[in-house]
Amino acid sequence: MGTNDASTPAWRRATLAFGAMVVVFGTVAILLDTGTEGHVVARERTTVEVHSRMTAVLESGGELEWHLGPGGVADVVQPRGEAIYRVPEGPPVHLRAGKLQLEIHDAVVRLRHVDGEVEAHTLLGRARARSGPDRWRVDAGWSIRTSGDGLAEAREIGLGAP
Repeated sequence: MGTNDASTPAWRRATLAFGAMVVVFGTVAILLDTGTEGHVVARERTTVEVHSRMTAVLESGGELEWHLGPGGVADVVQPRGEAIYRVPEGPPVHLRAGKLQLEIHDAVVRLRHVDGEVEAHTLLGRARARSGPDRWRVDAGWSIRTSGDGLAEAREIGLGAP
């Protein structure tokens, strides 16, 4: 019994056609979603949501660029300014500011990039920091900053503002 046979009920042919459309259009939507990119310069405090991968609150004067790649992995560059990032569970967000690179999973991180100095403060969860040959795990309540070609030692500063 084929789908074009007169003996195939019309409801079944319609259901199969609808299912094929969902698969085709769903695949197109997923492909469009994984190629999302953007750039913003904040003139005032601005909230940026990159689909469901990340929410950033960018302070006035801050700048942010992002690209959402395959598998939902987000690559974010913060050339200047201050921002707070909230990253839910799921694929990581790779954040770069100056010489500092962070990998964030299920965490809230405050990042300050002013006059070439970069400091990251993990408010919730944990992030992995890298600069040059140095690598640190930055748990909630701890902060890390760039120093020369690497990272200064992480320091505990609590869960308030750095």
